[in-house]
Amino acid sequence: MKKKKKSVSYAKWGYIFILPFFITYIIFSLIPLLDTIRYSFFEYYRTGIKEVGPNFIGMKNYVSLLKSDMITYGKNTLIMWVIGFIPQIVFALLLANWFTDVRLKIRGKQFFKVVNIIILHLIPLFINNILQNKRASNILLITRKSIESSIILFI
Repeated sequence: MKKKKKSVSYAKWGYIFILPFFITYIIFSLIPLLDTIRYSFFEYYRTGIKEVGPNFIGMKNYVSLLKSDMITYGKNTLIMWVIGFIPQIVFALLLANWFTDVRLKIRGKQFFKVVNIIILHLIPLFINNILQNKRASNILLITRKSIESSIILFI
């Protein structure tokens, strides 16, 4: 008679270790998302100390949203994404290809990788800062116009 080897099943430990992620996701992401979808069908707001709602209004919020300038804003966002994101990804993939190619033997690869990552992370921060600060964006526009006029005068 053969002796059975006592084996330990470690499968349950995978579920135990991933359980905190699922609990956190359900509490902080899934429940607020479902609550937001539920509230989108209600009229619920406050004016001063008077609280209005929740009154069920169905699809009225979505109809008013589609009648607004949302489609124009969506087009503008798509244009900004195409102008900003796609070239940035193409450039990043090109640099990643160069830096990981063994045949090129580029000196200081690690330095260039770090600089590339820093630039790719700082550009959106700078753009956000410029767009948030209306005074800075106005200064940039004025500077641009003065540069354009200087170029025209130079020609």
